[in-house]
Amino acid sequence: MLILTWNSFNHTKKCLEALKSTLPDSMVEVVVFDNGSTYGTVPYLADQSWLVTVFQMYTAGFAEALNWALAYTDPESDVILLHNDILVQQPNWIELLQETAYSSPEAGIVGSRLLGGSETNNQQFTGIYEVKQVALTCSYWKKELLNQIGPLDMESAFYLGDADYCLKAKKAGFKVLYDGRISPVHFRHVPTEDPEL
Repeated sequence: MLILTWNSFNHTKKCLEALKSTLPDSMVEVVVFDNGSTYGTVPYLADQSWLVTVFQMYTAGFAEALNWALAYTDPESDVILLHNDILVQQPNWIELLQETAYSSPEAGIVGSRLLGGSETNNQQFTGIYEVKQVALTCSYWKKELLNQIGPLDMESAFYLGDADYCLKAKKAGFKVLYDGRISPVHFRHVPTEDPEL
């Protein structure tokens, strides 16, 4: 599992506390790549012995930071990408994402249903569908996808990187799937709006 952080200490702490309570008994390595945080984020992460934490000394753009972070993951393993402004409290969400990823040999990326910070879960769109694109904010990437098409395009605009990568996956013959059974809360764009929210 890979989590990118950049400041937003309070949301990072909530994200990791919720994650720790939902990790399955089977081994899941959690790599946190800190993209040049200041304030309280760095000492907090350094104190979390259950994480593999990589500290970058400068702040890179999203695609660059994610690509650097992917280099610290096992190339023989699938990757779950989680942004630090995501709160996942479902106990079996990892197993559900993996189940959907392996429901089809052509599946490459599985995205989840995202709820806004104050949004009520009205149980809409809770199925599993093949789609053109998903938000990568809370997503499952199969190793076959990563090994074949590689990381994100460094030239992608910040908020278009998700669509660009999904298009790249589909052009390579992979399916992009949406799993509405997983419903994390997304405190949207927190790292880009206020570093200390």
